[in-house]
Amino acid sequence: MEREYDLDLIITAPGVRYKLTMTDGSVLEVDNPSRWPDPSNIESIEEPVITAKILTNEEFVGGILKLVEENAAARRTSSTSLPPVS
Repeated sequence: MEREYDLDLIITAPGVRYKLTMTDGSVLEVDNPSRWPDPSNIESIEEPVITAKILTNEEFVGGILKLVEENAAARRTSSTSLPPVS
């Protein structure tokens, strides 16, 4: 998008809700770091995870993989499903 449309991309962290299980067994949902409880009272932390399939032209794969890796994502596999169109 940067090259094609001469745009500056802004990537921000989405508002993520973390599910915290406390040492007393209670469960909290926290969406703001200022509301994070004392770490010594946290038994476990869960965060949302997605599995995504990205379909794109071969010429954009390198840039997309770079964005994925820079934003703490993990790539399981990559494949080409169709031959390039001439």
